[in-house]
Amino acid sequence: MRQVFALPVPELAQALGVPEGRAVQVQKACYGLVNAPAEFYRTVDAHLLSCGFERLVTDPCAWRLRVRGVVVGLITAHVDDFLVCGNESSAEWVEALHGFYARFRWSPWEHSRFLHCGVDMECTEEGVKMHHDKYCEGLQQIDVPASMADEEPATPTQVTELRALLGGAQWRAYNTAPQHQAKVGLLLSQVGKANGRVLREANKLCREMHQGRFKSVNVHLLDGVAMKDVQFVCWTDAAVANRHDLSSTGGYVIAATGPSMTQGQASKLTLVSWRSAKLPRVCRSSLSAEIQAFSEGEEELMYTSLAWAELRGLDIDLQKVTDTLRLVGGVMVTDAKSLYDVIRKDDLNTAALGMKDKYSALEVMSVLERLRRAATTTRWVNSDAQLADAMTKWKADSSLHTVISSGVWTLV
Repeated sequence: MRQVFALPVPELAQALGVPEGRAVQVQKACYGLVNAPAEFYRTVDAHLLSCGFERLVTDPCAWRLRVRGVVVGLITAHVDDFLVCGNESSAEWVEALHGFYARFRWSPWEHSRFLHCGVDMECTEEGVKMHHDKYCEGLQQIDVPASMADEEPATPTQVTELRALLGGAQWRAYNTAPQHQAKVGLLLSQVGKANGRVLREANKLCREMHQGRFKSVNVHLLDGVAMKDVQFVCWTDAAVANRHDLSSTGGYVIAATGPSMTQGQASKLTLVSWRSAKLPRVCRSSLSAEIQAFSEGEEELMYTSLAWAELRGLDIDLQKVTDTLRLVGGVMVTDAKSLYDVIRKDDLNTAALGMKDKYSALEVMSVLERLRRAATTTRWVNSDAQLADAMTKWKADSSLHTVISSGVWTLV
């Protein structure tokens, strides 16, 4: 066992009753040690399991409490921050919650409105509003002289400022603003060869984020939709060779909604997952890029559906996950007509789906198999109705902006 010694801060020395300046031996993990987060997690996990909670398979940092097969409470952890929700009319939940509060006491528990991971969360009758405006106000533009040419290389100081700006912008886009994620990703890929043009585009993004600081993803109540009827819709899109090194970009947006969405009705929805990133393989055509983006989106849809199944109270057999997926409705949406036609034909396709790019053909065949097993449906929409379009292109406005503002969309 390691022997670790430390000099306690004055308030700790006073609490321990030792003279200031005298070293103490660390007997357990504490703040500052590299193993502290892991040890704290083990403590939380052990306590919750002893109280009857179950650790989720899809997320080991989330626990559920079931009473006679019905989920009455959930607790999720992000290091030492917790999000707690449950049925206050359940005596079992109230008892477990009081035990949890008593075990972990270091600051007052907050409700209705609180700060979580830099996001101001406000619970209302309509759902949960996520405010990120104060964070956006802290983003600082880069000092770019007017005389600096577009192709002039950035100075080391400017590159440092660029990294700081894009790092902050990425946190905003990752948590509450998917409409900015494509721009952030495209700029991050150019940091190594930053010049005047890149710096000005980064400053433009900073101004856009400041201007749109009050527009964030919110959690909307799906009125009239039972937990068992919640469905997930995934929009995927790709842009071929649109990065500075001629690589391609793929992206997806996943939303939770009700059955009315697939029936062509205007429906409430909540965005739950989104991503914009460089595609792993070199794309020889736009269809190849669309296939890769579709495949990545389908994988995320699968995992999201499994996580929701656990939150509903279902058990997951990792040997038979498709049995669980069939109980959660899933819809894939693409604006690539050629890809949609291949998926619609299913087993009527010719050898290698009639595609010259055999790697893409193999990927589509794998996707077709997964769609069949999980009973996932596929829909086609035009580009103007493609929510993921903003995840791959540098666009000032898009249908995604409309969804974030209204929380309502129609799938037609």
